[in-house]
Amino acid sequence: MVDPSLTPAQLVPDWQRRFFSVPGSPRQLLLHLLAVVTMIRQLLGLRRQPTYLH
Repeated sequence: MVDPSLTPAQLVPDWQRRFFSVPGSPRQLLLHLLAVVTMIRQLLGLRRQPTYLH
């Protein structure tokens, strides 16, 4: 799903393109954005989750 040769800085524009090209309801877009943000956080090694996401 993600090209492993891309750096996190290169992945952000790629995921922004994917996000803004996804058809569907605002709820689906929000869930997609959450998945993107989570993946980027993991790629950057920021695995500590805020308490409000439990």
